[in-house]
Amino acid sequence: MDMIDRVAAAIMLAVTDGHGFQANWKEQPDDVRGFWRTVARAAIEAMREPTDCMCRAGAAKWDDDWCSETNALNMWSGMIDAALSDKNPQADIAESIASIDNPH
Repeated sequence: MDMIDRVAAAIMLAVTDGHGFQANWKEQPDDVRGFWRTVARAAIEAMREPTDCMCRAGAAKWDDDWCSETNALNMWSGMIDAALSDKNPQADIAESIASIDNPH
């Protein structure tokens, strides 16, 4: 299950408390899953810009020489972009590595 579906299922269950909805995400009709995916996408997009506190916390997890607040911000943004992407993130990573190894 990709991140959008994971967030959508969690929001659906939190909002509805299971009332009128089957508990199993995969058993939901397409239109119901589509609605909750739209809600999930909006929630994830709202998290694209981390707070200053989040950047400091991310940088503090590692040695400051290795991970600055800017590095933490860039990693976070990359992860959010991957969660929202319709592409396979592994393919994007492989493509990025290939472009570094074989510059034009």
